Amino acid sequence: MFGEQHLNYRVREYVRYYNDDRAHSACGHLPPTCDDPPPENNTIVLDQIVRRERLGGLIQWYERAA
Repeated sequence: MFGEQHLNYRVREYVRYYNDDRAHSACGHLPPTCDDPPPENNTIVLDQIVRRERLGGLIQWYERAA
């Protein structure tokens, strides 16, 4: 960390990831901001998968492209 402002930025980014993007086991592995679960889809097409990241790539996850 390079100072208090940098630390605050990192904490805000992690909290945003924790609350909005991370899979929550208590919510059926969906983020709390998800109103309706996505439709079931048994076929995964690799072209539809995108990598998302936070904190400069420290946290990474994969999801289907919109």
